Amino acid sequence: MKINSYTTFNNSASTTVIMNSVSHVIADKENGSWIWFISGKCIHVVETLQEVTDDLNDYYDTVK
Repeated sequence: MKINSYTTFNNSASTTVIMNSVSHVIADKENGSWIWFISGKCIHVVETLQEVTDDLNDYYDTVK
């Protein structure tokens, strides 16, 4: 199980994400990105789409 830390967009709180629970990631039009979970919930984070995608790719490389 891989866990990454991100910063929420609205209140700059640190949050952890279990990478195997991520469904997909969407770039925000202006800032950051949205991380969507298998549960249907999502969070808005300050990290870019590229940063989160790189973390997801690192996770998938470990489960091959």
